[in-house]
Amino acid sequence: MKTNKTTKAKSFKCKRCGRCCLKYGNMLQASEKESKMWKRQGRQDILSRTKTIKVGNGLVVGYDLWYDPRTDKNVSRCPFLRKAKNKPIYTCTIHDIKPKACKNYPVTKSQAIKVSCRGYGD
Repeated sequence: MKTNKTTKAKSFKCKRCGRCCLKYGNMLQASEKESKMWKRQGRQDILSRTKTIKVGNGLVVGYDLWYDPRTDKNVSRCPFLRKAKNKPIYTCTIHDIKPKACKNYPVTKSQAIKVSCRGYGD
């Protein structure tokens, strides 16, 4: 099945391999809308792991993900990813409220191939 460069193919099915979150889980951004939602929900666990992105005039344009709140440094993988005990599958502990960037990744088959994602079949 062919897909354009911005739409995930219908043949994609997440296999919970965790590869996208392990490899690119720290290179994403969240929106102002998502940040406000997390504030309303009292999700300090998420908010403490974000950094505000501002342009020269102080306008907030988004939020960098994910930081260690103790060191204030970017982490190498998503801190909300958990591996199942004795199984090769992963779970997102913030699945229902995770950023859109996480929900949509990988957008294309080529992105999936880049991280060895199994979502388009083995």
